Amino acid sequence: MRGRLTCHVSLEGMTDRWIARSLRSSRALHGLMCGVLVSASLLFGQASALAQGPGLRVRFADIRQQAAQMLLYTNRSVLLQFDETLQRVAISEPKIAEAVIVTPTQVLVNAKSLGHCTLIVWSNVDPDRPGFFQVTVGADLEPLIRRVRALFPSEKITIEPVEDRLILSGTVSSEKVAERVAQLFEGTGLKVVNLLAPAPASTKQVLLQVRVAEVNRRALQELGANYTIAQQAVPAFIGTNMFHTPLGSLVGGVANMTFSDMVNLALFQRSSGAGAFIRALQSRNAIRTLAEPNIIALNGQKASFLAGGEFPYPVVQGTGSNIAITIQFREFGVRLNFTPTIVEGDRIRLELEPEVSALDFTSGVTIAGTRIPGLVNRKAKTTVELEDGQSFALAGLLSNEVTRIASPIPGLSFLPVLGYLFRSQRYVNNETELVFICTAHIVKPVSPEQLPPLPGQNGWELQGLEGFFGHRPPAVRKEEKNK
Repeated sequence: MRGRLTCHVSLEGMTDRWIARSLRSSRALHGLMCGVLVSASLLFGQASALAQGPGLRVRFADIRQQAAQMLLYTNRSVLLQFDETLQRVAISEPKIAEAVIVTPTQVLVNAKSLGHCTLIVWSNVDPDRPGFFQVTVGADLEPLIRRVRALFPSEKITIEPVEDRLILSGTVSSEKVAERVAQLFEGTGLKVVNLLAPAPASTKQVLLQVRVAEVNRRALQELGANYTIAQQAVPAFIGTNMFHTPLGSLVGGVANMTFSDMVNLALFQRSSGAGAFIRALQSRNAIRTLAEPNIIALNGQKASFLAGGEFPYPVVQGTGSNIAITIQFREFGVRLNFTPTIVEGDRIRLELEPEVSALDFTSGVTIAGTRIPGLVNRKAKTTVELEDGQSFALAGLLSNEVTRIASPIPGLSFLPVLGYLFRSQRYVNNETELVFICTAHIVKPVSPEQLPPLPGQNGWELQGLEGFFGHRPPAVRKEEKNK
C-alpha cells in the first residue's frame, strides 16, 4: 500500500508554514495489493516534532494544550504514533470513525462515514491530562477533481468542501456545463452548492466575413469551373447537386471536383480556400462580387448589414377631401441579418437571413405622372452550425430574365404575311444566381498594448520607394527632424 500524508502546522505567535512528509508502507489485503491515498491535516498550538516513520508522530505535550484538527477521507485510515505509552482511547461518534490501539504507542484511526467527532487519548505518564483530536471525515474528491479538469480544461471552476457541503464557484461557458459539473459530485454524500455562472455574453464575439456574389449561370455552364482541393481528405458538403463525384483518384494529395449547379448549402474546411474559389470564377467572368462586409456581433445578439440605398414612394393617407400624400423611403440592396450563438465546444450556431433586392421599373406603378418602381427580392432564412474558422456557401436564389430583341426593316416589316421576311427576333435568356459565402471566427477584445503599430505610429517617416518595398529607412524621427 502506498500513501501520502500531508500535514499543516500552525505555530502560535509565529508564521504559518507547511510541513509535508511521505508515508510509504505495504500491506496485503485478501491476497491483493491496493493503493490507498491518505491525507490528514493536523493543527498544533506549538512546535511539533515530526519525523519519518511508519506513521504520523505526535507529542502528547502538543495535543494536551490544544486539540489537533484531523481531516480524513471515508474508508481511509491513518496511523498515529505517540511519544508516550497509551492507557486507553475513546471516540465520541463510533459511526463516523473508530480508533484501535495497535501497539502501546500506536493508534489506527479508520474513517467510516461523513461527519465530525472527537478522539481522546490517555497516556500512562499523565493519565489526568488526556490529549484531544477534532476529527473531520470528508469525501475523497481527488479523483473527481482530476476528472473535472480533464473534461473541462478551459473552464474556470473552484471546488471547495465546507463541512458537509461542496461549493462550486467560478465561471463556465454555458449553463449545461455547470449542470454536468454538479452531477459529477452528486454521489459524494455532500450537499452540492452550485454557484457556477455562465460567462457574460460580451466576453466572446463572432466575426462574420461575408462575400455576396452574383453568378451568371449561363457563363458558368459555358466556361465550366474546376474546384481543386489541396489536401488528402475531401471535405464534406451538405446539399444536393452541388458537386459532382470527384474525377479520378487522389494524386499527390489533390482532388479535382467539377462545379455544377449552385444550389442549397455547402461547407468548406478551413484550408479549402473559399476565397481562391471565388477569384477563379471572377477571372472567368462567371461571378460578380456585390459586397464583402466584415461584421462583428456579440454572442446571442443580432447584427445587420445593408449595401444599397433607399428610394422614395408616395403614401396616400386620409379619405374624401382630407387626402394627404406623404413620402416614405424603402431600403433596397444587399442585406444580411444574422444572430450568432456560441454553443458548447466553441461551435458557432448562426441564424442567417440574407436578402438581395433591386429596383424594377417594369413592375412599378405611375402616380401623378411619376413612375414608382417595384422591387425584385431574393431572400432566404436558415440556421447552420460550424466550427471556428469554417466557411459555408448559401446559394439557390435564382433570377431569370428573358429579353426579346427585334431588328425590323422600316416599312417592309409591316407588310402582311411578307413582313416576317424583313424582320428578325432574338431572345436572350439571362439566368443569375445569388451566392453568400461566409466564414465565422470567434474573436475576443484585446488591449491597446496588444495591437500592432500602425504605419508611421512609431515616428518613422517613409521616404521615396523604400516604404513601398517594405523597407524601413534609416531616417531620423519626426521630433528630431523638426529641431
